[in-house]
Amino acid sequence: MLVDARSLIGTALERVVQDFPTEDPTVNATVDWLTGCQYVGLIAFAGLMVFERWIVPADQRRKTVVRGVPSVFLLVGTAATLLLVPFTALRIAGRPFSAVWDISGWGPYLYPPSVQAAMVLLVAAPTALLLMRAAEVARWGRFFLPPVVLACLGIPVLSGHTRSQQPAWLIFAADLTHLAVAALWLGGLLGLLLLLGRLPATPADARKLAAVVIRFSGFALVSVVLLAASGASMAVLILDEPAQLLSGSYGRMLLIKVGLVLAAVTVALWNRTCLLRHLAAFSGAEWSTLRRTLAYELLLLLVVVAITAVLTGTGPGHTH
Repeated sequence: MLVDARSLIGTALERVVQDFPTEDPTVNATVDWLTGCQYVGLIAFAGLMVFERWIVPADQRRKTVVRGVPSVFLLVGTAATLLLVPFTALRIAGRPFSAVWDISGWGPYLYPPSVQAAMVLLVAAPTALLLMRAAEVARWGRFFLPPVVLACLGIPVLSGHTRSQQPAWLIFAADLTHLAVAALWLGGLLGLLLLLGRLPATPADARKLAAVVIRFSGFALVSVVLLAASGASMAVLILDEPAQLLSGSYGRMLLIKVGLVLAAVTVALWNRTCLLRHLAAFSGAEWSTLRRTLAYELLLLLVVVAITAVLTGTGPGHTH
């Protein structure tokens, strides 16, 4: 009888394990990768729009190679946001990657914030593309474009783990500010590297390009201050105690992110203090050095965005 009871219990446990959803590592990796594409696409789009509209002088906009690139990043961010709807549901349902075509299997597990983000972006993205064209010829286009760009930038906030934090309005404001200043920094670096694809051919071109670099440097300095303030505010709201920075994977990844941001700030400060004052003198060596250090700075920020994409699907004290 004892043997029979053990056999029945063992059989029951096997059935429970088989029926309990297990996460597919491929699905997890896909969700993280799509979240990274969403962040990079939407942040770069917003940042490039600010760079093109506010930092590059009006008389140089038609000559810049930045034009058209924001639309590409917006399409990447939109595609990733739409694909996150089924793959997030697959993760919640514990279904394998191959079940993505079986809508009946993951449909009941749709994650409402992901659906909301996709629906908002389906309206905001085409509107932004339309307003980008209208802004060239009509004042109303220039007036409505900034809030639509901000709406696109706020899409990751709708589905991140910070939605569960309180007070909701404060964490939303801090998160959106964090993304906005990150967009200004990352988008500006992308814009400058695009402008520096061809080094200035004359001293006059060098002076104009140096003015753009110096103008961006001022914006970047403000963005670093706001990035630190918003990041610290979010950490205070999300973490229950400072010890969580060392006790879990979330805290350790957050510390790595902070370290990478500080490294990028160090590179930016070196550019500002050692290079900018020599650019207008039209020395090819300084321009080449600037292009190289900007690339290093951009690479560091892209890694930061990738870590942020992983952090957004989790929180302190629990996993995905």
